[in-house]
Amino acid sequence: MRATFRERLKNIDYRKEKEDIVTEKAVALIEKYGYKKIAVYLSFGTELSTDNLIKALFEKNKYVYAPVVTDDFNLVFTRIYPDTEYFINSFGIREPKISEPETDFDAIFVPLLAFDGDGRRLGRGKGCYDKFLSTSRAKKIGLAFAEQKVETVPTEETDVKLDRVIYF
Repeated sequence: MRATFRERLKNIDYRKEKEDIVTEKAVALIEKYGYKKIAVYLSFGTELSTDNLIKALFEKNKYVYAPVVTDDFNLVFTRIYPDTEYFINSFGIREPKISEPETDFDAIFVPLLAFDGDGRRLGRGKGCYDKFLSTSRAKKIGLAFAEQKVETVPTEETDVKLDRVIYF
């Protein structure tokens, strides 16, 4: 299933326009609920880009945090700023240097390959996000293209459901 969705993500029509709409919806949700501390994945490969979302959050004076994957596949979130410098980790993903670690957020935007209407998500398979989400009180929000929605995502006992998925 992961291979199918990796391939599907390579062929999204009107990608930029759809990313812009999802970003607008995400910012509107943050404003509606007054979220101040937000964790955001740093988009990788064919994932829905979070670059404009991060810029918008800075413009709205939000506290923004990005993940760093540890050697044992845990996530550490650290505060980022408009001038934060990034490096490429061993998985090929952008990461900031850990400076101000944080675990308590109002909302966390989560990457996914596929999702269903019950909040189940298909991730990349390492369990990094599920480990973190299992102990987080933050609203868990997926960002996706409509093409990623499926009838049912197969789950395991350790999978954590999302509170919502913003997609277009």
